Amino acid sequence: MNPDNNTKQTNKKLIIGILAGVGVLLLILIGLVVALLVGQNNDKSENANQNTSSQSESADSDNDASSESKEIVKRVATNNDKFEIVFYKPEQKGSNTTFEFGIRNKCDGCEKREFASAYNLMGLVAEQAYLIDEEAGKKYSVITDADDTPLATKNCNAYVEPGKTLDCFVSFTKVPSGSTVSFVTNNQKFDDLKVE
Repeated sequence: MNPDNNTKQTNKKLIIGILAGVGVLLLILIGLVVALLVGQNNDKSENANQNTSSQSESADSDNDASSESKEIVKRVATNNDKFEIVFYKPEQKGSNTTFEFGIRNKCDGCEKREFASAYNLMGLVAEQAYLIDEEAGKKYSVITDADDTPLATKNCNAYVEPGKTLDCFVSFTKVPSGSTVSFVTNNQKFDDLKVE
């Protein structure tokens, strides 16, 4: 047998062995990188969930703080005995009248928060809401932006702790001061709301 051929065969086997080893190492390295990336995404996802939770708790605290400083002008029972709707004194702002209201979890002795929805509890569909002054025979519609999106709380629903309030708002075309109006939603009418 030719020694050169023998050396060539040995060199080929050696090169194939080295390439196979490098391939295995490359696969292991790729596996480690994927595991690290998945681990980082899970950490980011957990942090995002924690941030969302703390932002939600912070938003709840902000709502409660602002609720305490507003003057309640009307309380209305709902079809859920744990909640009531509270209407705050309407605000005149430039060319609009803003009605702020809250969904209050009035449950005494409850330990858990309850889900509140303005749609479920008061039939609120901002696009269909309006104010009506029956005495003057005038109707005031919801103000919308250039995309026909109502100037209102986007999603007036959340979990509400017992004794706390979820605050929301809807802005209408300007109502003259001194008027008494009804706030009309999809399927309910809330009367005797004075605009000053």
